[in-house]
Amino acid sequence: MIRVDGGTFTMGGTSEQGSDAESDEKPAHQVTLSSYYIGETGSYQLKAFSTESICDMA
Repeated sequence: MIRVDGGTFTMGGTSEQGSDAESDEKPAHQVTLSSYYIGETGSYQLKAFSTESICDMA
């Protein structure tokens, strides 16, 4: 397990992005997350997941 430190970040589209941000990504707002742990994924697992996900979309 890998610890991810909590913190605050801006989530959502900003005015600088102009039309690059979709309407459902606005307004930008502050989000605060507590620290948490997440399981480590090997690159081979991620590649397999990505390939399966792309195939499912077709």
